[in-house]
Amino acid sequence: MLDAANGKRRWQSPPGRAGADPASVAAVVGATVYVFEDGALVARALSDGAERWREPLPDGARVTDSVPSGKVLYYAVKAAGTGGARIVARELTGKHAVKWDEEWDDRADGAALAFSDGRLVVAGDGVTVLKGTDGSRLGSVGAGDVSCRMPVLKGKLLLCAGSGGLTVIDATAPRNRRSVAAGVDIVYRPALSDDGRAVVGSRTGTYAFGVADGRQYWATYEGGKGLEMVGPSVLIGDRAFVVGESKLDGIDMDTEGEPDWTSDPMVGWPDGVDPASVSLVVRGNVVFLSFEDGTVLSGLVP
Repeated sequence: MLDAANGKRRWQSPPGRAGADPASVAAVVGATVYVFEDGALVARALSDGAERWREPLPDGARVTDSVPSGKVLYYAVKAAGTGGARIVARELTGKHAVKWDEEWDDRADGAALAFSDGRLVVAGDGVTVLKGTDGSRLGSVGAGDVSCRMPVLKGKLLLCAGSGGLTVIDATAPRNRRSVAAGVDIVYRPALSDDGRAVVGSRTGTYAFGVADGRQYWATYEGGKGLEMVGPSVLIGDRAFVVGESKLDGIDMDTEGEPDWTSDPMVGWPDGVDPASVSLVVRGNVVFLSFEDGTVLSGLVP
């Protein structure tokens, strides 16, 4: 745990047992952080890391994704070997009881989750929409019909990224869908603006499309083989920010055609970093960037 104001370490949890999956933060509610670590969901005090409670996962099981909503955490658990998978909703406060636990009958190795307006989307080989309160099925898209890497859900609008572009799905009626960004091999999680523009990124370029009409508003320079120099992007206010080589590049969302970049190199950026390996977290107008060597940078964006 780092202090967001100065980057100093506040505390560190004990190392897990050999062979365990790396720890991953699932949610923060109030003064508690909830972490999957050492084969369990663990609640720790934000102030000092003290363990408050621990709920073990089934032996050998791994969590493939999770998404919080208020005081409830939804997560996908895959059993060891060829075992099945389950989708679990657990309360994070009170008795931290399981609200519901449903079998997931998709053949995919793991599920990707998204939540909005009381609906939970579970994406694998197919796409399933569940009711957040009880896990009942609201709709689905059959296995193989849609590629849905890194689903993004905003209201009833579901964005499913794939190697051939973006599929826009009505989560209340999953058969209603259309294709956008044809031919773009989308490798990063899309970002969706309030006015219905989606920012999508391949390893060689970043693009903005209208999800309603498929119109392309702008595109960055597209490199070729050996020029994979584009990282993930985020939306902050009315601008898109894209991880580049040793810097964070900004683009006005109302741009059309080839955009003008505004960027400044960030002090402390590690040398030789592949932009694809950088993780971003946004809080207000502050962006935090995490690197594989353990470096964490923060900066204000205009």
